[in-house]
Amino acid sequence: HDASAVMSDPVKDNASELKAPWEMLGEDDQKYADAMRDALLKMTVDCVYSKEQRVQMFLGGVESTHMESFEITPENERRVRGAVLHDANLSRLFAGLVPRHIKHEEVFWGRYFYHVDRIHKSLVLSGQSGGGGGAAAGNGDAAASDAVVGGANGKSSGQGGAENADAGGNAQSASRAKGVERDWDKEIDEIF
Repeated sequence: HDASAVMSDPVKDNASELKAPWEMLGEDDQKYADAMRDALLKMTVDCVYSKEQRVQMFLGGVESTHMESFEITPENERRVRGAVLHDANLSRLFAGLVPRHIKHEEVFWGRYFYHVDRIHKSLVLSGQSGGGGGAAAGNGDAAASDAVVGGANGKSSGQGGAENADAGGNAQSASRAKGVERDWDKEIDEIF
């Protein structure tokens, strides 16, 4: 399959039928949807703007033994298009990594959905439904899990991320340490 065709075929599915990963949680896990959305959006933004995060999350920090193979089936195509539809930065991250750093799109999406699953498990294990720090969901991923889940809930993780992409990073980190919500649209607009 052509990567651009998988991600950007608006006619293939009705856009309202495409669901984000956090919208596909089971009934018992719906209480984690907001925290999962925040963690995944933060992960994507951090990976777009921080080489350290890209390497840790997609290029070198993830052991292949932790991931299942990801095959581009019709169902997985819908999962990919749903994720891209609901996360504007995900296609940008994909374009920056595939094929230059990751040769096959299946590897990228396998790693992305591995992180989706890891974040979901972390939220369930820690009992987070709207705030608090993150718990590790897998061996070797404690720092990544804490950075993504903790950071998505407004806590400074001390790791590289979108806050380091501009001169206002120190003020943004200080405001998060005080528990102030992040304004993603404003932060992204300031970068451009």
